[in-house]
Formats: sequence, C-alpha cells, structure tokens
Amino acid sequence: MPSEKGGGGGKSGKSGGTIPKSDSTSSATTIEPSTPSTIEPATPSTSETQPLLAGSNSGDVSGKDDSLSRQIFLSFILIIPSIAPGMSLGYSGIALDQLPLTISQASWFASLTFLAAPIGCLLSGPIMDKLGRKPAIILIGIVGIIGWLLITYSLTITNLFIGRFLTGVSEGLSASPATIYIAESIMVQNTKLRGSLATWATTARAFGLLQVYFMGSLLRYRKVAAMAAIFSALGTILITFIIPESPAWLNSKGRRGDAEWAAKRLRLGPPSNQTEPTSRGDAESGAQGEQMSTTNIFKEFMKPEAYKPLIIISLFFLFQQFSAVNVILAYMTDFVRSSGFHLLNPYFITVIGGLIIFASVISISFILPHTGVKPLSAASGMGIALSMLVIGTYLLFEKAPIVNFEWGFFNLIPLAALVLNLVASSVGFLPIPYLMLGEIFPMEVKGVAAGLATCLAYIFGFFAVKTWPTLHLALGNGIFFFYGLVAAIGTAHVLAYLPETKGKSLEEIIKGFSS
Repeated sequence: MPSEKGGGGGKSGKSGGTIPKSDSTSSATTIEPSTPSTIEPATPSTSETQPLLAGSNSGDVSGKDDSLSRQIFLSFILIIPSIAPGMSLGYSGIALDQLPLTISQASWFASLTFLAAPIGCLLSGPIMDKLGRKPAIILIGIVGIIGWLLITYSLTITNLFIGRFLTGVSEGLSASPATIYIAESIMVQNTKLRGSLATWATTARAFGLLQVYFMGSLLRYRKVAAMAAIFSALGTILITFIIPESPAWLNSKGRRGDAEWAAKRLRLGPPSNQTEPTSRGDAESGAQGEQMSTTNIFKEFMKPEAYKPLIIISLFFLFQQFSAVNVILAYMTDFVRSSGFHLLNPYFITVIGGLIIFASVISISFILPHTGVKPLSAASGMGIALSMLVIGTYLLFEKAPIVNFEWGFFNLIPLAALVLNLVASSVGFLPIPYLMLGEIFPMEVKGVAAGLATCLAYIFGFFAVKTWPTLHLALGNGIFFFYGLVAAIGTAHVLAYLPETKGKSLEEIIKGFSS
C-alpha cells in the first residue's frame, strides 16, 4: 500500500497521485490519476458420481491419446473465466499509486475484494448444487464484466469501490466451480492427472496476477481494468458455447438422459469398467440425492466425512492467509519496500514476482503427481516460515554498526528471501487448499461445503490484508516474525491432519474421514 510519505514516488521511479494525509472520504472525489503508469464424487459404480454414462457406441470412444488431449482442451476452456478474478487480487498493487486515496481508503481498496468474495462463495455453493456447475462458472464472467467496466469508466470513489466490490464477488464465485468440474467430470478416472489438472484454475489466476502486474507497469489502471473485462467476456462466451453441464452433477440429480447427452458432448468416452445405468432404482436414488441436498443439508454436515474435511481445510485457509500469501499480492510494491530491498525499482520487482508466481504454479502440474499434496504443502509452509525469519532478522540488524548493510551483497538478502517466499507459497500454501475442494467432500454437500470453506478463506484474507498497515505500524519489523510463526504452525497442521489424495479415488478419500 502507499507509504505515508506519498504513493509511488521517490524510489519507485513511478509517479502517481500522492495520497493525502486526511482520512476524510467523499463519494464525489474525482479519481483521475495525475500521470500514467510507467515501467468427487465416489467411484463410477455409484449412481451419484457417474460422470460419463455408457450407452454411446464404440465410435464415440476415442483412443487414450485423443482422450487426454480432449481432457486438456476442456480443462483449458474451464479455467479461462478464472483469469480476470486473478487480476483482481493484484490490481490494488498497481492502482494505488495512481489513485488519490488516503491511507484508510487505500487499505479498504486493497482489502475490498476479500470482503466481497465471501458473497460470491455463498452464492456459488447453492448455485452449483441447485442449478449446476455451468451456470456457476458463467456467473463469474457476468459479474466480473460489470465490475471491471465500472472501474474503467468510474469518475468517483464510490463508483470505483462498487466496481472493486463486484470484482471481489466474481473472485469468490471463481474459487471452486472449475476445480470441482474438472475433478468430477473431466479427470475422475485419471487419478494420476486429476490433481495436476485441478491446479489449472489456480494457474489461470496466477496468469491473471502476472497480467495485471505487467500491464500495470505500462498502462493506466483504467486500461488494465478494461483488459480484465475483455478476459471476463471471453471466458463467458467459451463456457456458454463449448462446455455442457457436468455429467456427474446431472447424474447425481437423477437426470440420466441429460447426463448421457452431456457425456457424449464432452466426447471423453465412458470408462472401461462402467456399467449401464438402466435401473429405475438408480434414477430414483439420484432424485433422492437432490431432495436430500435441500432438506437435510445440516444432517449431512453432521457426518464425519463432511465436517472433518471442512474443519481441516478451513484451518489450512486460516494459516494460509495469516502467513501473508495474499498480503504480499495485494501490497506487492509496498511489501518490497518494507522488506529492505532498495537496489531495483519495486515495480520491476513486482513484474518479476508475478513471473515467479506464474512459473511456480505451472510447476505444480508436474510436481504434484509425484509428491502428493501433503509433502508439498509442508515444504511450502517451511519455506514461507524461513523466508519471513530471514527478512525479519535482516531488518533487525540492518541498522547495526557491525556490518555495512548498504553493500550490494547484503542488500540481496531480502530479495532472495522474497523470491523464496513467492516460490514456496505458490507451489503449496496458496493453491493446494483450493484444488483440494473438488476431492475431499461428498457429492451431497460438495457445492455448499466448498463454497463455505472458500468463503471462510476470503474472510480470513480480508482481515489479513486490511490489518497489514495496522500491524506493520504496531509491530514494526516484528510483523515478519509474526507471519513466519503462523506459517510454521500451519506446517504442523498440514503434517498432522491434511489427508493425502495422491493415487486415491474420490471414494477412498471421502471414506478416510469416516473412521
């Protein structure tokens, strides 16, 4: 966030509107910048989780290579709506220096996305369960388009904040639908690649983060918002015309004919061990599942296979947010300055940071099938804790007369720690809780549980981002030790309670919570 001495001037090399000292707000304040920027259902034998129905002839079954290509293509289409929400996470990092906001207004602007995101989460769960996965994904783009256009054309702080709020709702809507769709209907039979492709939604968000940092170094904040609106529109169009409703969801609602049609349209081919679902009892069980999701949802949450994963993943989100993974994204330039690194322009470091995050998230697709979620998450937490300890220690001794910290070698220490932090968080703590949402909940409560868990994640994120200025003033450099301690506790939680999903079917994962 902007420093008290004024926005992005000084060392940043990037001019913008200075931030007044006064905390007074006015809805009529003009917000023109002074200068432009520079620089899982169970196994297919059960009626509720049968994603691809038999009944198509042998000509519909493609070879293994064609099927894999089709899975990759469909997963790519499904994650495009997640790009613009990813841009909203880092948008404050490039826009604050261009906006004439007070310190208080700037903190609200940075955290408003996280405050609004729980609304999207709360809407996403019921929409996924009642209306389907596809409407939930389409709504991401519709809300995002409205929000980004409001930011693009707004002339007052009130309209700017409304637009920011709507992009936050879109962010919340995007948290789980694509991951759930991929896990239950695209890669349900490929346990090796299911976790890998489930990370793609997070990869798309990381790509959006990179785009907002890169474009923000070259363009005004309005033009960056307009580009985000274009990404939102593109994703909406592609989902509408290419992706059918999730066969697994249709099957769970007893809509066998629709599920078969959707499976044929996906053109992935039925699994070899799949049985023909022709019995009336199978269809009736799906209808009962639909009724149960509306009338006995609280009863379902009393079962250990529902409440245990919810508690475990919610605590994971708590430790994730208060280890500063999103604080860094929202206040990237300010965080770079606060870490003690002064050799390079912080906006250049922001772009490099976006590249590091994007590359790290991509690497998960290759690392996760070999390591599993538990070892990778633990390594991530230890890396975050170590990086925060290094930064805090560096700042503690920066003023010491024993060593001249102005020497270039020593000034590289916080940069190396920041790089370690970005890599560590991007391969574990940041994406893994989200990608697990499609694997750890029973079908009866999957949409609601995933939406609730993500809702809590954003509430935690709001408090973490909103309190960064206050904690920084109160604790000084000790804030880095605080974030490191939280990361260490989060690592212990992962080692003790996080289930391993590598090589397990969705049914096996869920059954693991029932004991």
